[in-house]
Amino acid sequence: MKLILPNSIRSKKNSKRIYGFGKFKKVLPSLAYLEWEEEARRAVVSQLSCDFKLLTGEISINAQIYYKGARPDLSGCLESIGDSLEGVLFVNDRQIVSWDGSHLYHDLENPRTELSIDYNQRAEARVDKKYQCHVCKVKVGEKHLPFCSVGNDVFYQ
Repeated sequence: MKLILPNSIRSKKNSKRIYGFGKFKKVLPSLAYLEWEEEARRAVVSQLSCDFKLLTGEISINAQIYYKGARPDLSGCLESIGDSLEGVLFVNDRQIVSWDGSHLYHDLENPRTELSIDYNQRAEARVDKKYQCHVCKVKVGEKHLPFCSVGNDVFYQ
């Protein structure tokens, strides 16, 4: 399966925000990352068929990352890709067993991320049977919470 994520990738590791309520603090990803993640999710959904079901087996991903600007950290980019596709393409990013051949390229004209995904249907990954949205933690069949970056649709398996 081949997918293309638009625009320059944003690393989840950089520019985190600290959100506090009272004495409790929570570290949140940057707004730039959240915007990129939402755009990436929408791009993936638009490239999948209507009857697509989340992948549940082992997955190998080859990511060719074309970035604009300063060179990002490859491991941060791979983490961003895995987290953005969780709940949209596969159940949990623990299913990814290989990132072989992933590479960074500088491209000022057309920044994007090209993904080649190999899926092993026979090897079922060890994933929780209680599937949840990784952002708002709703279960399959429930509606996403208003603050969820995944969207307001029903979380599907």
